[in-house]
Amino acid sequence: MARAHGIPPKGERKRLRDKKLLIPIIFLAFLMILLGCSSFFSFSWKTKKEVKNSSKSRVKMVHKENPKEVSGQSYHEKVLTSNEPGTVFYGVQITRLRQKSPEALKKFMKQLKIYGIRVIYFRVFQNPGDSFFKILPRQATEGVYFKSSFAPVVSNLLPVVCRYAHENGIKVYAWMNTLKAGFLHCKGGRHIYRYLPSQGSLKEAKCLSPYDPEILKALLGLFADLAKNPVDGVLVQDDLILHYNEDLSLFARKQFMKKEGLESFSPADLYVLATSETGKVYVKGYTPLFWEWARWKDEMLSGVLAQLKGVVKKSRPSVKFAIDINYEALSSPKDALAWYSRSIREMEKIAHPDCYVVMSYQRQMQEELEKSETVVMKYIRNMIVTGLKLIPDSKRWVFKVQTIDWRTRKPIAQNKIRLAVETIESTAPVDTCLMPYTPDLFKDGLMARLNALVN
Repeated sequence: MARAHGIPPKGERKRLRDKKLLIPIIFLAFLMILLGCSSFFSFSWKTKKEVKNSSKSRVKMVHKENPKEVSGQSYHEKVLTSNEPGTVFYGVQITRLRQKSPEALKKFMKQLKIYGIRVIYFRVFQNPGDSFFKILPRQATEGVYFKSSFAPVVSNLLPVVCRYAHENGIKVYAWMNTLKAGFLHCKGGRHIYRYLPSQGSLKEAKCLSPYDPEILKALLGLFADLAKNPVDGVLVQDDLILHYNEDLSLFARKQFMKKEGLESFSPADLYVLATSETGKVYVKGYTPLFWEWARWKDEMLSGVLAQLKGVVKKSRPSVKFAIDINYEALSSPKDALAWYSRSIREMEKIAHPDCYVVMSYQRQMQEELEKSETVVMKYIRNMIVTGLKLIPDSKRWVFKVQTIDWRTRKPIAQNKIRLAVETIESTAPVDTCLMPYTPDLFKDGLMARLNALVN
């Protein structure tokens, strides 16, 4: 240890008293200390950068050269075709399209390219109440936008979207729902049942039951058909969940009783009930049996997810398989297990999706958590850090930014959107998705300013 600091053995100290040697040795020791500190700080900076990468380093391969012209390609073309590890791109989730012809769609994709959009998450299902894509003639009032024998086909639009997106270097993730796909062609089709504590009774809901083998068979067939299209990825909607009071149908309860060896099982056994001042009965807490039931549902749903991934990969192994997850899965895992029967650890162990898409909707979080914008930004940072501790590969994480107010349907101010994006980008090199796409994203140069973050 002494030698490491430039201090010689005792037998050599006498020579150091010689004035001719003292100054050079002190100078050398000083240089060694400087080199050691330099190595330490270099290592510390490199380590820190792996966890919290500055946004300016996201596209370093581009900025080593002329950002306007790189090897005969424009800046945007270089970014859009880059597969450099650590390079982060913007995506947009498309819930509706105003274009009414293939030509208009083609022009729209070119516009997305110009603004630096790398990925689109495109809705390929049509539920009652959803806006229709009017680019091709409509053949059904609900169903899917690709060919399938397991659901009505509204129009075969997905291949057209893929074609024009790929011409512009944009990847397409087909965004598909599951338990809310009431249009499925299947025999039987059981629905889930919810327990209503205020009434002490069960009520049938519109969502399909994941315990029904016929429903699962139809879903697997539907996702297999979806993967036959030239998509780059599949995004499973966040409806593959069961809330704290779902599914309590007799069909599902019998399966749980069989697993746990229970002779009887009542929904009331799961909850600690209380009565409000107005006389309303509500769930105050959960019993130990509830947590066993929640973990059982979590395991079952993760198994369904694994099967969906299996049929997608069987059709086309190169297709990326992604899953929408609620922000509580990272910010409050115990609540996520209770409220949604979902945990990242179980999904990772059983299904191992290629990507987790976190619904880190900043305005929604402010309202639900009753927290200030500043606090919510800290929450988002912590969520990213937590996610990377669970799964260190940053390319397996996408964080969404909310662009409209869910209640008023009005656009969120662009400076608020930019703040959320900057918070994500300054924390780690994870991808960002703006949800949903609206024409307002291109007003006042918002996308240009966001893309400037990588310069």
